[in-house]
Amino acid sequence: MACTLTTGRKVPCKSAFGGIKTVYFANFGTIESVAIDSTTKEATITNGSPAPVWYEFDVKGNSSLETTVTSSRENGTTFYTQTLNLTLTFLDAKTQAELQTLAVARPYIVVSDYYGNEFLCGFENGMECTGGTVVTGAAAGDLSGFTLTFEGMEETAPVIPRTYTSNFTMTVRDDSTNVTVSYDIQNATTSGNYLNISNVFSPILVENHFYDLHLYVDYNFWNTNYSFWNLNEQIWNIESSQTEDIFKDRIFCTDQDVESQMSMLK
Repeated sequence: MACTLTTGRKVPCKSAFGGIKTVYFANFGTIESVAIDSTTKEATITNGSPAPVWYEFDVKGNSSLETTVTSSRENGTTFYTQTLNLTLTFLDAKTQAELQTLAVARPYIVVSDYYGNEFLCGFENGMECTGGTVVTGAAAGDLSGFTLTFEGMEETAPVIPRTYTSNFTMTVRDDSTNVTVSYDIQNATTSGNYLNISNVFSPILVENHFYDLHLYVDYNFWNTNYSFWNLNEQIWNIESSQTEDIFKDRIFCTDQDVESQMSMLK
């Protein structure tokens, strides 16, 4: 790793939102490599053989990922300790059985936050379960569920394997009317960590309305290859819906520019 500084950072707006919303687990040894672009810092994962199968766990509240940097000038060493604390609500036998497997495994873990960032933990050495609880709670409002702590020691900080693409589907749902409109985006561009979209909305967005914005890639093979539907009646039983989320957020339509909005908030 080079020791030469490459960039600075301005103070961002006070719009941060803490916490994690989704955690994915995969068996260790199924990722072949991770390449990080030296300019954009975007990461590209190359799957191994067999490819990783990611198992999704939704979480909400009281779950966090923390990376601690340990650096010694005397020893000339630097490493990163990745600590993931998970809280899973509701006790059930199926989840408990799966958590018993996780407790003795050494998985890769991808942590997704509320900004769409995804942090790959344990790429080099895997993540180890170091503790946890199965709790019923005492009072009616107490936690009834599971807690788990995973820890990993790596030579590098967790990478963000976010994929940028120029072709995807964008849906916009009007919160007032519950009407959703889909757009096939073919001309998106990237600028640093930002994905730029130029699109004409039809119908036009209504001032003072809130909208749910969803960007995703649709890998629905059968919908894009209609001729295959007639090959065999059995393929009607195949699950064909497969999408990958790129971004989700809520937007507000206004005729004011950003500077005017910021001055109103001061």
